[in-house]
Parts: sequence; C-alpha cells; structure tokens
Amino acid sequence: MTLYKFSLKENYAQLQDLLVQSGPTTTTLLGWFLGTGMFELDPADECDIWTTSHSDPFQSQDPVVVWIFESVNGIRVFVSSEVVLDLGEFTPEAIELSQTVAYEEILPTYFVDSQLEILYNQSKLLLESAIKEYMKNKETNVFVHGLNLLWLPVVSKVLTTTIAGTPCFKFIKPSSSFDAEKKIGLPKGLKLTNLESRDVDLVRSTNKISYELSYVQDCIRISSAIRRTDTDELIAWGMTHRNFLVGSLHVLPAYRRKGYAEPVLDDLCRQYKKIFQSKIPARKEEKELYFCAAVEKPNIASFSRFKKSGWTTFGLGNIWFFASK
Repeated sequence: MTLYKFSLKENYAQLQDLLVQSGPTTTTLLGWFLGTGMFELDPADECDIWTTSHSDPFQSQDPVVVWIFESVNGIRVFVSSEVVLDLGEFTPEAIELSQTVAYEEILPTYFVDSQLEILYNQSKLLLESAIKEYMKNKETNVFVHGLNLLWLPVVSKVLTTTIAGTPCFKFIKPSSSFDAEKKIGLPKGLKLTNLESRDVDLVRSTNKISYELSYVQDCIRISSAIRRTDTDELIAWGMTHRNFLVGSLHVLPAYRRKGYAEPVLDDLCRQYKKIFQSKIPARKEEKELYFCAAVEKPNIASFSRFKKSGWTTFGLGNIWFFASK
C-alpha cells in the first residue's frame, strides 16, 4: 500500500467542490475548511492530506479512494464510497452494532442490498491497508475526528485499542429549507444575543463533555444565546464546533419545555446559511448544503429535540475518539 501526499495549496478549489458535491456525507469536513479563518484552532489550510489514489485523486478511476486529513489536532478520514453507502438500507444488526464500540471478529451483513455489501467490504479492505500504512511512523496517540461508524470496526481492529468515545447520531437539515431572513420571535422579557467570554464557565460546567477552556472560547465565535432583558441572565444557548456542528445546545432547567431551544437553533442556522452564501460560489446547478449536528446515541432528549425541529438522521452516525497503535 502506498499513500500519496496531496497538495492542498494547488487544489483547494477542487477539494472544496468535491466536499460540496459529496454532501451530506462530507458536511463536517466541508465545515472544517469553511471555518478556517473564522476559528483560531485547528486550521484546515495547514493540514497534510494523504490519499490511496495517484497524485490527482480527482481524476482517479479507482472505485474507492481513501482520504486522510492530518492536522495538529488529529485526523479525519473520508472514504469515497461513503457517499453511496450512507444512503443504503442498513440491516437491523448493523444498526444495533452502531450503538457500541466493541466488535466481534466476524461482522454481520451491514446492507440489505448485496451490491452495497460488496462495495462496503471492498472499502473496508482498502481502508485497513491505508490506516496501517499511515500509522507506521506514528508513535503517539491520534485523535480521530468524526469517523463514520461504518469504518469503526476496521479502525479499531487495526489500532487494537479500546475506543474511548461514544457513537453519535448524525443529524442534518437542508439549508434550502431555512429562510435566513425570517424574523426569530421571543416572548417579552427575553432577547437573542451571542455567547460571550463571561459565559464560558457556565457553558463548560453544564456540558456532559469536559471541553478545554480554549476550545469553548473558540467555539463561541459562532453562537446564539437567549438572555433575560431585566437581569441579563443567560438561559439558553448553543455554539458551533470547529467542524460546523451545532454544539452544547442547552436550556437551563427552570426554563425548559418553553420552546427556547428552537430559536437558538434557528439563529445558528441563520448564521450558517449566511456563511455558506459568502464562502461557497453560486452555481447554475446549486448543490444542496446541509446544517449538521451530532447527538450521542443514549441522549433521547436531544434526539427528540432535533427530530421535532425538522432535522433527520443520516447514515449510521459518527464517533470522536483517541486511538493508538
């Protein structure tokens, strides 16, 4: 197996176009690139990219191409067949397995369609070889960002490591379904603002995952917050993860069941859509773009909240975790 280094500087426009055309599978990868310059941490324009295809993967005749994006904060993996596989019908066994991080040596059938199962097996073999080659010279732990759960059995097998992470549902919503000019209404006595530095401690203390201070400070750059007009008390909020996922959507207990999560989501989507419009050139045949969120699979309340707001699940989901050889 040979991995080919890809020149981002020379092919940035082509890569962005590939990520746009491959959505919603590549929504978070696209978001990572779009966020460069807006966020301080983990700039995508400083990453190294490796592929299993020749030096011009855009012209490759290979049925499957593996992309590995390496930055100072870890790696992101994209397998070209995901675009097709994410749309397939999964077997009940595959859906059940997607809720765990422990796998048997022999996996069940993942797809109802036998041709998709063949493509999936071909993709797993190529990915296994690519990860083995990539990890040859790695001596430290690697953080894996948003790995498609299709590939977790392969990656965990190669790395022979205990996966310290929780599988997540991937929620999406077409940006075309959202009117960015729509006025977002709130009851009297409340105002819609953004998260500020003074809010970081509260955001961190109420979140299930203990994010580093610097990370939350970066994520609130694109955020939404509801405050009381009389006391300026923060009562509901959401921020944006580095890859443009909705993050830390939260309403204080005393203010729940009043529908305050909805205007926060709407405000975040309004900001995302305007960023899409400013960052991605208009085309005659415009490809749909998507808002995206990840919800831990045990989190029924958040699952229901996104469903109620018109978001839909896509594929098997994703996972973030530390891995070593």
